[in-house]
Amino acid sequence: MDCQAAVRAGPSQLLTIRWNHRPEPFGYVLLGQGQVVPVRTEARAVVEACDGSATFAQLAARFGQSGLDLLGELWELGMLAVTSG
Repeated sequence: MDCQAAVRAGPSQLLTIRWNHRPEPFGYVLLGQGQVVPVRTEARAVVEACDGSATFAQLAARFGQSGLDLLGELWELGMLAVTSG
């Protein structure tokens, strides 16, 4: 996985989950574009933080490398929208 894909958009970009998400006992299911992507409970806080109020840099500082890895995966799947901060 290319974790740097998320960073290429710029550290000042605000992140928002583009797909609908539904809480599940194990975490979340992200729904959209004919795909269903399960996200574990441990990653729930990262998904919830992608509400358009935090940048890549802020989320990386808050959640560390594992959070950045998840953001990279979500970015590669087209699940994040970005706006200028």
